[in-house]
Amino acid sequence: MAFEYCRQCLHQASYIKKFDGQPEQTVTLKKKIRLSAHFYYDLIFAISQLKTDASFHFLALNYELMVYKANKGASYPEKI
Repeated sequence: MAFEYCRQCLHQASYIKKFDGQPEQTVTLKKKIRLSAHFYYDLIFAISQLKTDASFHFLALNYELMVYKANKGASYPEKI
C-alpha cells in the first residue's frame, strides 16, 4: 500500500535539477508512472523480501527509474 501511495504522489511533484554548473531547473513530473502488471507484482514481491534498512535505497532507485522513464527529460545526463 505504501508503494502505491508514493507512486501516486509522484505525479505532478516537482524537484530542482542542478548539475555540472548548469543553472537550476525546476522539473515537474507531469506524467503518471505506469507499470505493467508483471513488473508491479514482481516489484511488490521483491519489496516484501527486504528485511533491512537497505529497502530505502532499493525503493528510491526504483522510483527514480520509473519517474525518468515516464517523464522524458527529467533525468540527469547519463555519464557512466
